[in-house]
Amino acid sequence: MAAKKSLEISIEDSKYYFRPYYQAVKRGTSTVYDPMFPENVVIVGCGGNGGYLIPLIARYLSQSKSEAIREIGMTLVDGDRVEEKNLVRQNFIPDELEQNKAEVMANRCNRNLGMNVEAIPEYMTEKVLANMDANSLIIGCVDRHEVRKLIS
Repeated sequence: MAAKKSLEISIEDSKYYFRPYYQAVKRGTSTVYDPMFPENVVIVGCGGNGGYLIPLIARYLSQSKSEAIREIGMTLVDGDRVEEKNLVRQNFIPDELEQNKAEVMANRCNRNLGMNVEAIPEYMTEKVLANMDANSLIIGCVDRHEVRKLIS
């Protein structure tokens, strides 16, 4: 019987591993390294997964006890409109039919949590990506391989 090969992959080697950045901060006579937070969280895709993830992240950002986290902005990107077929599995209601998904979700966050979430009612393209803040955390909730590749 042949021995099984061990497949060892370090999480640090994964292209999906988030490596936090740290900044040196002087505290008294010591230097400590604090994590640097993104200035903005961008969620691309507001339908299936995005529609359920957005309220969770929005609540975390708006209700955090940390002022640094409460200052992080949020931007939603999606060019799609709510259709009747979406109502069965996505986080939308009949009153939102024919409205842009990113705008619907941004309006909910702004109204319910007192946030200032920006909606970009367009599909993610190189042009949209080029206008993003360089210090943004981009979360892809899309089902199209081309967009996933563009984000990564």
